[in-house]
Amino acid sequence: VVTLICAKGPRFFRPSLSGARELLSFGGKSSGMAIIWEISNRVPESLLGLISDLSSVGLLSRAMGLVTNVNDLAQRGLLPVVLPHFSKIIRSGEDVTKAYLHLTTIVTGFVWALFGCLISLAEPVTLLLFGERWLGIVLPMQILALQFAAGALIGFQYQLTIVKNVLGRLLISSSIMLLLRIAFIYIGSRYGVVGACLGLLAAVMCAF
Repeated sequence: VVTLICAKGPRFFRPSLSGARELLSFGGKSSGMAIIWEISNRVPESLLGLISDLSSVGLLSRAMGLVTNVNDLAQRGLLPVVLPHFSKIIRSGEDVTKAYLHLTTIVTGFVWALFGCLISLAEPVTLLLFGERWLGIVLPMQILALQFAAGALIGFQYQLTIVKNVLGRLLISSSIMLLLRIAFIYIGSRYGVVGACLGLLAAVMCAF
């Protein structure tokens, strides 16, 4: 109501299905991506718990949580502005791919340096934050840091595919990658938490 009052133009409108097809198409693809991401995030701990034991799940969860927090610290602030930035470039008629590569180069340099420090200092960081009983997360955390560092190279592909109107292609490729991720984690989980982490690393490398 406030929007209608403050907006310029007619105060009344007639409901219409005009443009519904495009809206539903984009909404369906975007929802599909959200479902894939959610499954992808849940798969590692679920499969490891199914194949291994609860202690391995606890180690993976703690290592994953720490590495994810570091990754969010490095990139989360950029995500809300990347899509508007790319959209502005498209509207101006410039090459958005060049901007994507430039942004990825900058972010990757920062992220790789950050994860390089985490890998080098994994043991003292673990001791400082969690204590000696959690030293079992050191190697899994280092492997996961490599996985997230590699993932930084494709960190903004979702925003790029939206502005280039090829989200359907990303949905298909992400579905294939999810199946590979499940397969690699399933195989790796047979060798414990380290194997599961190596499966995650192998899966992200297949994205290239």
